[in-house]
Amino acid sequence: MIYFFSRRAFNPQTGRFSNNPSEMTRYVGIDDVGTTVSKGTLIDKPQWVQKVLMQAGQGPILFFVHGFNTSQAQFLKNLETIRNGLTAQGFAGAVVGYDWPSNGDLFSYASDRTDAKKVAQFLPIDGLAPFMAAAPGKKLHVLAHSMGTYLTLRGFGEVPDSGNPGTVPWKIDQLMFTAADADQTWLNAGAWGALVVERRSNRLTNYYSGMDMTLDVSGKIINGGSLRAGRHGIGTSSPHNAADVNTMGRYLGVVPPNKRTEVKSHNWYYDDPAIYRDMALTMAGTAANAMPTRAPDAGGDQQIIAGLV
Repeated sequence: MIYFFSRRAFNPQTGRFSNNPSEMTRYVGIDDVGTTVSKGTLIDKPQWVQKVLMQAGQGPILFFVHGFNTSQAQFLKNLETIRNGLTAQGFAGAVVGYDWPSNGDLFSYASDRTDAKKVAQFLPIDGLAPFMAAAPGKKLHVLAHSMGTYLTLRGFGEVPDSGNPGTVPWKIDQLMFTAADADQTWLNAGAWGALVVERRSNRLTNYYSGMDMTLDVSGKIINGGSLRAGRHGIGTSSPHNAADVNTMGRYLGVVPPNKRTEVKSHNWYYDDPAIYRDMALTMAGTAANAMPTRAPDAGGDQQIIAGLV
């Protein structure tokens, strides 16, 4: 069973979600996706929380936040792929998703970003907070991709220590970014994003690749020439609890030249067992300099070992 919570509008007559933002969060359980989506069930929040906790057992809960240009069907396929990839690398816990209202349209960047901002706060309020209340001490992690990193930073920054989620100060364990469509300067020491990372997580791991063609367009054309953290890394001026992980060598080693498309360069992380192994070790609390999946790169960052099997 796959569990997710959604801020897309829902039509009870058709039983389908739309791409529009909703005024409420809905909780869903669905059979394994495979090639089709079937037998989805809306679940009330307390029951949904208990089902996820049962699935997690003694392990942690990972929340996946998808990126721009992602339909609900694609989100569910990605969520299942991530769960299976992590499980194969030793992760023993639950993987749930936050389904925010992306249009699934390459030309809807501005609209998606507006909607991401609009629903960002519900990641911590309706996703993290119920587990903090129901299972204090349970390790919670967040994996955010592309524009999902923007949503995560916004959401983590918008929810205060007082009130929801109800702990002072509230914090997750591991925060992981892939292909972060976030301004590098936001994550420089002292900037708003860096302060959010330091206050709301025990550690940020930022997986980046200089071959990410999608973020090249995002930085140069859409975002006024800004450097994106998912293409250039955070750099030397980073939060004290952040680690840059350069994946470019790994990308060049495992993706054949004829497959290096703009889309592949942005999303390849979720096809690579070495990335899943690194994420599983990260969530297990392995120190950054003790990862068997990494080695130093020429620039002083860590890199995923290119030839890792």
